[in-house]
Amino acid sequence: MYLLERKKKSLVLIIEDIDRHENLKIFQQLREVNNLLNGKNDKVSYKFIYAVGNTLFSEHSKKDKVNIREVYQSNFKSNVTKFFDFVVNVTPVMDNQNSYEFIKENFPQILSDDSVADEDLFMVSQYIDSPRVLIDVVNDYQIMKDMHVDKTEFNDLKLLYFAILKSKFYNFYDLIHEVFADFQSIANLYDRDEWYEEVERNRKDDFCSRTLLYVTKKGTHFRVEYQNLSNIWETINDAKNFYYVSQKYSNLEINSDYSYSKILLKDALEYFSDNQMEYIFSAEEYRKQKESNSVVSNKKISEIVSLYYTKNNSLLLKIIKDVENVRISNPNKPNFSIKEFLDIDYIQLGILENILDANDYNMYISNNYLEVNDAIFIKNFNLYNPKSSLYTLKLYNFKTILSKMKLEKISGANGLNVYLLQWVYIEHFNSDKAIALNINSVNNETFFQTFLEFDFENGMDKFHFISQNITKLVSEKTLLKLINWLDCNFDISNQGKIETLLDRVSLKNTISLIDTKYQEFIYLLLIELNIANMTESSTLNYILGRVKNGYRSLLNPILKKYEELIIDNEFDNNDWLNTFNDNIGSFDSLLNTESTDIIKRAYNLVDEIKVKELVNINNLDFLIFIYEGSLYDFSYENIVFIRKKFEKGIIDKYSSYSKYLIENNNKLIEFIKVNNELSLDLSDKWDEVFLFEWLRDCDENKFKGTIQFIIDFNPVVFPSLEELGLSFEKLKIIFENVSLYENSYKNISFMYEQIISEDETQVDFLSNILNTSKFNFDELNIDSDLFCQNEQLQLIIFDGALRNDNIKIETFEKYVEIYDNQLENIEKLAKGKISILFKKNKVCYNVNNILLCESEVLVYLFEEKKNKLFPELFNWETSQVIEILQKINCDDKQREFMFSLLSDARVQEKYSIDLIVNYLKVLDKGLEVSNFKIEVSNLLDKLQFKKTDANKIVELLSSDRGQRTIAIEFLDLANILRKKGVIKSCDESSNKLIIKTKNVIK
Repeated sequence: MYLLERKKKSLVLIIEDIDRHENLKIFQQLREVNNLLNGKNDKVSYKFIYAVGNTLFSEHSKKDKVNIREVYQSNFKSNVTKFFDFVVNVTPVMDNQNSYEFIKENFPQILSDDSVADEDLFMVSQYIDSPRVLIDVVNDYQIMKDMHVDKTEFNDLKLLYFAILKSKFYNFYDLIHEVFADFQSIANLYDRDEWYEEVERNRKDDFCSRTLLYVTKKGTHFRVEYQNLSNIWETINDAKNFYYVSQKYSNLEINSDYSYSKILLKDALEYFSDNQMEYIFSAEEYRKQKESNSVVSNKKISEIVSLYYTKNNSLLLKIIKDVENVRISNPNKPNFSIKEFLDIDYIQLGILENILDANDYNMYISNNYLEVNDAIFIKNFNLYNPKSSLYTLKLYNFKTILSKMKLEKISGANGLNVYLLQWVYIEHFNSDKAIALNINSVNNETFFQTFLEFDFENGMDKFHFISQNITKLVSEKTLLKLINWLDCNFDISNQGKIETLLDRVSLKNTISLIDTKYQEFIYLLLIELNIANMTESSTLNYILGRVKNGYRSLLNPILKKYEELIIDNEFDNNDWLNTFNDNIGSFDSLLNTESTDIIKRAYNLVDEIKVKELVNINNLDFLIFIYEGSLYDFSYENIVFIRKKFEKGIIDKYSSYSKYLIENNNKLIEFIKVNNELSLDLSDKWDEVFLFEWLRDCDENKFKGTIQFIIDFNPVVFPSLEELGLSFEKLKIIFENVSLYENSYKNISFMYEQIISEDETQVDFLSNILNTSKFNFDELNIDSDLFCQNEQLQLIIFDGALRNDNIKIETFEKYVEIYDNQLENIEKLAKGKISILFKKNKVCYNVNNILLCESEVLVYLFEEKKNKLFPELFNWETSQVIEILQKINCDDKQREFMFSLLSDARVQEKYSIDLIVNYLKVLDKGLEVSNFKIEVSNLLDKLQFKKTDANKIVELLSSDRGQRTIAIEFLDLANILRKKGVIKSCDESSNKLIIKTKNVIK
């Protein structure tokens, strides 16, 4: 007021932006000043003009929870008019509502080359709320874009997004750096969620078990439940470290069974401290104790961090808290909340739209400034002259810059270091800071990446520089970047340089090969030089995939490196061996002797893996191993393949084949049933071995079914039953099926001996077999000269030949010729056999045997054997002789043989008469009287008695008067005539017969 009054001039005071403080008292005090200045009657006046936002007079702060109805019913406008004499509403030139149109109108170059899509510009422009901020953003965007105009990997949308982000956090540049560092840690842990959760469970178990041990050592009267310890852990496990737990939770009760024997957590903490186990209370320290190597996530960080905005984010929240604790425990780190950062709407937009990725931080922000101490080497930049140089280093002496740089700057990744590194290399400059710069160059991930990508103009040999400093490389991340760079720059000309370079790497067993796409030579070096991490089966499995795709030289080296792990079965061999097995045709021809041995031992360790198709195996040694170990799928194709190898003599051991077929006989049976081309043949030695072993191994309860299968689907003939080596019960089953074996005397004799030794009462079993329809007597007769070796067996064989109706007649005749006895009974024998037996004089001529003969045989006997037959017949009843004659089908032959009998010198009169009488008795055909007379006359002519007696009968028969008297001696004949109807009656008186004749016999 004093200064204004000294002016003694009317003034206009313009006061801006006091609304930003959201403090109405400031305005009230200014109003009081106004009243005091204008309250005097001076000629001067003071006009106060306020450029303020409406929110200054709002009854609600932006941070308050807003009640919409209260806002609607508020006296906001009356408050405004009460304070001001005149109010002019001002519409801002630009705010976040029209920033999109403002940018398009005033900075069209952003969209001119379609580098930023129109819809993307609209999305991010909503976060630019003033022209001042817009100009700052566009300036920064244009600077970064011109800096990287030749780098195609840069994304213009990301450049614009980061320009806005830097504007939002301009005073918190280091904070953003820490946030992104935390994001990387979160991603690394979350990407190994199973490992992380397992470590946390182990940490809990360590706390509970060790606390329980401590309580137990205190004495038997102390007791604590594990559940109680688990509850305590849930309370303290989010603590930053051991010190924090000691300060905040030391008075928690571990055990409270008795008031006088309480144990507090602080007592247990002393125990942990004394035993140097404070690390259990820090998740970070505990992980370091359990794992020496940190693993970098292969996923985009935004992909993992975006899970924060989902419902299933409990694990991520736990990891965020864990990472925050690690940072807060470091006094040199800022203390802030990651969740608060993620809750910022602009951050959420960038993550969910996949614009903001912490992996991009070094590319888009960190490398855009060249720092020496606090100086920034950037020239004045004209927004409207984008071709202006951004910065120059020519104004500075590198030696001076290096000497003035702080050590932490040398260890950093700012852009100036690359230029310094080039200068140190070319000038061969040597100092502590130069050495530190060299070490930093091969160990700082970002610095090293910048170095590899930098286009040096003064002839810096990157290969040479890295070779000079490679022994100082201790960072796995930079080693990984080096390998990627070598892979991209590999050709035949620098092959030796790359090998020499990697040979000097001191980090061993560190680089993961999984999901990499190096050239074959790079893989080979990483494997042979032990740089690759080869402790898990997944690496071996991945390299096998590369071999399958053409990297053939990798197979033997990777197997050699994994030999001990494979043989010791230190990891699950199933995964990689399945890959090998599924692509065996691509691998087996590449195997050397040592690798083949490794693979063999692996197969022996993993029983369930089988080769699917043997035809794919090209390595004969390996094929024989798979065959002999039965390490292949039992399939029709594989069985046929093996049999072809047998045929060619490539494989000559059949026992494995036999054993495998026996183990899978059910499948084999189905194969043979379905595929007519597959059959077992005893002429093939491999099938003989299998069949013999199969029958020996077969359960007796299933043996009959097995034999039936062989008969139905795969008929074979075993040459020797003895060589089968089967039990008696199994032999009986085979013996019943005569088609299964040679019907040789050797087999019959062997079976006979088995029966005699097992059970003599079963001899009939052998007889029944010989009587089966399919028994081959021709085959048996081949060894007929051996029949005499066993008389009993010979009789059984001959009896079988007699009884078997299916034996060929010519074969039967051969058996009859060697038979020395005569048969007493030929009942049920076929007529052909009977004929042969009579021909060969092997039959007794008795009533029963002669009566069994058919017409053909009888004819033969009457014609060829009557000298032996007739003496027998003359001892029979004449009715029996007539019965035999009747079996002869030819009437003429009957009469011929009848006459032959009657005319035989050895026949007696009485016998002749009886023979004629009985013959006439059985005549059953109608004859005329004249014919009958002739028949009787012919028969009587054969009688050896007086002719006068015969004439009497003839005369009797030849009379037509109707009645005759004849001698009583012809009574029998007269009775026959009467019965046959030749005479009407026959009356017997004294010594005469009176007969009366008829005309016709019916």
